[in-house]
Amino acid sequence: MELQHAMNRSYARLVRHAGSANVLTKEERQSIEFKAKVDEGSSLITVDMGDFAGTLTTALAGKMTGTELVVTILGIAISGGALLAYKSFLAARSEDKKVDQATAQTVRLSEQETQRLEIFSRALNQSRELRASHEDFDNVRHDILKSVGDASQLDVQGIALSQEQARKIASTSRSKAEEVQLNGTYRIVKLDWSKEDEVRISLFGLGSTRQEFIASMRDHNLTPQNIDKLKACEWERRPVHLSVNATVLRGEVTTATIVGVEWPEGVEPPNSV
Repeated sequence: MELQHAMNRSYARLVRHAGSANVLTKEERQSIEFKAKVDEGSSLITVDMGDFAGTLTTALAGKMTGTELVVTILGIAISGGALLAYKSFLAARSEDKKVDQATAQTVRLSEQETQRLEIFSRALNQSRELRASHEDFDNVRHDILKSVGDASQLDVQGIALSQEQARKIASTSRSKAEEVQLNGTYRIVKLDWSKEDEVRISLFGLGSTRQEFIASMRDHNLTPQNIDKLKACEWERRPVHLSVNATVLRGEVTTATIVGVEWPEGVEPPNSV
């Protein structure tokens, strides 16, 4: 499930330019849904991400140069499923854990892998979206290690770790979202009234941080006055001041809720409001 969530966020980030998978339609989610093959008493699980890479390529075609597209698809493929990414994750998480010699030897990168990792890291540094997706997949790897449970051994992509080794490497907490307020002036890009108890609003920030994200507004805040303001701002392309409670992870808005709607200072409201 965590792997699917990471794939959904990667698709939303690259195709829809959003930090949350909440923007995806039902059809988009179905198009990138993977199937896992379970064998040998539910102990062996095989995941094929090939269809995801193909769907992502189709969605991004024409939106990037050929070089950008190749780098992006390869970057996602390596981050999501390559042995190099898993060994890099294990090696990085083992550095400050004082793991035993056997564990250090198991996760150590070869000279060729170190060289390939340097090339891969340069590609990540050129794309904020790829970096964020890579961190999402690292969180999946972290959760896999933590889920070892009562198993005596965990084997991922041919690297076998004992229960004790896996738990020690996974002892660092995964990244957590920070609660923030994103009060400011916004342009409304789109209003989505498809849900009965809330409206979902695509926003573009007009302040110093020109972020684009989707926020929700619940029924109890949808007064007739606020509804009129939202509609006027969308149709007449007027700026609006919003009070927004949000969570941010690695610089991206993951959730956002609008709790207040006002006209910006110095902006005359339309006569109909």
